[in-house]
Amino acid sequence: MLRLLLALVLILPLAAAEGPAPRVAVLRLDQVFSSAVIYKAAVEAAKKDSVAAKERLEQIEEAMKAAETKLKAVGAGSEQAQRFADDLEQLRLQRKQFLERARGDLERRQISAIREVFKRIKVELAEYSRSRGIAFVGLAQDADLGGPMMDQLPVHVQLGLQSTLYYDPSLDVTDDFIVFFNARTESLVGPSATAAK
Repeated sequence: MLRLLLALVLILPLAAAEGPAPRVAVLRLDQVFSSAVIYKAAVEAAKKDSVAAKERLEQIEEAMKAAETKLKAVGAGSEQAQRFADDLEQLRLQRKQFLERARGDLERRQISAIREVFKRIKVELAEYSRSRGIAFVGLAQDADLGGPMMDQLPVHVQLGLQSTLYYDPSLDVTDDFIVFFNARTESLVGPSATAAK
């Protein structure tokens, strides 16, 4: 009996020190990105740059059409025809280089925007979690295979990317976090982006 009492005295403080289990939550990251004001602002800026690039491409193509028309008008074999052919070749090269550069710039900007927003999400998620006593936030993803972003991957690869197979919907903090995140980051974008929310 004394041993049992002694064991209880030693075990009870250890059990009491553990306290309640840490709180866990899940987050739909794709939803956070699509709702984040700072990500929407980056997408809008890319669209504007894309429009400017398209206009420049149209100018080059118009110049190419004009050079082709001039070349057809003067006929082959003349010195002027050779000059127009050289101009046309130069414009084709310029178009090719412009397209390569524009695509590369757009891709780099997209990757940079995603990285920056993701870094910011992690920082704000840490603060959000601390303020609500959440010790772990897992990725809540669409459990369906062959979804819109995954349909190009083989099924066995899609299975390997499934990090969460089940979670109770009450653990999902996505909507609350989106409000928190946008409130804390909307000052990082211009007034037109926050008005478009």
